Amino acid sequence: MDTSLAERRARIERAQPALQHLDVAMQHLRYDPALPASVTAARAQVERLTQELLADFHEDPLLGQIAASLKAQYLDSIQPARASDRSAA
Repeated sequence: MDTSLAERRARIERAQPALQHLDVAMQHLRYDPALPASVTAARAQVERLTQELLADFHEDPLLGQIAASLKAQYLDSIQPARASDRSAA
């Protein structure tokens, strides 16, 4: 499927509000890396938010790739504290 640059730009512009909303939501995401349940809940929240806010874009070749990449980045940023970090606290 060959799409013009103008069509791609239009699709990205339509996605911008959802991407901005997701960014704001992720900035407000709080969790305690020392508590496994908190980490699990935060990761579940990322899953839910990306599914809800980016659902319209998953089938789009360009935006689907962007959505998957953002989701992976957000999930990768939520890490439990290492055992050595927990024992030092």
